[in-house]
Amino acid sequence: MAYFLFVDILAGLFSLVAIGGVLILLLQWRDKRDLKLGAPPGTIASAVAIAGQSELSYLVEGMDTAEDMETLLSDMTFRIDSVSCLIHLFIPFFCVC
Repeated sequence: MAYFLFVDILAGLFSLVAIGGVLILLLQWRDKRDLKLGAPPGTIASAVAIAGQSELSYLVEGMDTAEDMETLLSDMTFRIDSVSCLIHLFIPFFCVC
């Protein structure tokens, strides 16, 4: 009998969590209508915009100069897969002697 009571309590808690989630979504829906995005969601530009606003960008700021980045990226090639929209990075084999 205690098992059935436990299941009923869990079902009630899950229902309350679900109702709370729906309420949060409804409250955010109104705010999202007025949201102005710099790029369409899911694109590389939107990912870069979000990453640029994080704390990590301030930590690495000033560590590499433009010349350092150009040297690092000069031998690399990039390709965007048209099916999966993933970025493929090709790094040539190198030897550190």
